[in-house]
Amino acid sequence: CPFCALHASMRVSEKLLAPLQEHVIRQGGDAAVSAFNTRMREMKTGFRIKSAGRDAAIKFKAPGVNGTAALRCTHQADAVLDEIFGPTSLLSDSDAAFVDGSRAVWKAWGQVLDTMVAMRPTEEQIRSFQSDVFALMVALQATYPPEEWGGFYFHTIYAHASEYLHSLGSLGLYMNQGAESKHKEGCL
Repeated sequence: CPFCALHASMRVSEKLLAPLQEHVIRQGGDAAVSAFNTRMREMKTGFRIKSAGRDAAIKFKAPGVNGTAALRCTHQADAVLDEIFGPTSLLSDSDAAFVDGSRAVWKAWGQVLDTMVAMRPTEEQIRSFQSDVFALMVALQATYPPEEWGGFYFHTIYAHASEYLHSLGSLGLYMNQGAESKHKEGCL
């Protein structure tokens, strides 16, 4: 299987954290930066912001988001957004739209991710996977710029994951095999 759910979950979660980090830098202020850094440290993501405003420095420590952190980020997204931005009723219209859109993105990603990492996905998860991927695409395109929802792992999820899931019955059982074999061949 050339598809690796583990690597896809890590790289996609990193891609989804990037616009959140950028928005905090541009709009958030010191309290939001502090909340962002605290949550990212707790979730062991490697994402940090040194300061707020125009001169903010972004720090991203390799190796980035691991598989466990990807799940934490995804399933705690609502709480993280609440802590960083507060109630949307207190935000400007554009900030509220960003937060609401981010909630939709992370919720859709959660559906896709849960199916991808399941060792034995339910029949319902398998049946609804393609529509869950479509919902993720719609939410991404409505909320984030194209550079945040393109690339190898998004393409693999959009174009191939459903086919592999239907033929194999699980992506979680084969989570590390595809990308690791490609790394060994020098393809990635």
